Amino acid sequence: MRLAVGDLETLGIYLFGPRWQTALAHAIGRSDRQVRRWVARDRPVSAQASRRIEELVRAKHGRQMRRLRANYLDMIAGLTDTGSKARLLAMDLTELRVDDQLRRASLTTPRANGAERAPLAPRISRLSRRPPPDRAAQEGPKVAEMLG
Repeated sequence: MRLAVGDLETLGIYLFGPRWQTALAHAIGRSDRQVRRWVARDRPVSAQASRRIEELVRAKHGRQMRRLRANYLDMIAGLTDTGSKARLLAMDLTELRVDDQLRRASLTTPRANGAERAPLAPRISRLSRRPPPDRAAQEGPKVAEMLG
């Protein structure tokens, strides 16, 4: 799997902002000259570099989502009405289930012959599992504390 040049630019900007080329090159262990060749379409993006870029994007997205969820849970913890807390936490749990279902569904990729395969499923599911309980406690308040 190789990234298209347009996708390379989109992901590079997502990761590092408008001056993304040199930063991306350093992050994936390539020269900035090589990245410029990819952008100019002189050379195709290598499969190895494509995989590494996707890993960086997944990691950044995961960090952002954990930070947003922790902020949300902190906000709920500050509420005084336990009924509101319970409803907001229930909504959050429903969204987590839907997010997980969407993530699992997106892991299947069609083959040229119409069959489906999920080459990234084992690796991504290991990366995206919920953190162990002690780490979850560090990221946000416990549900019992929020309701009590």
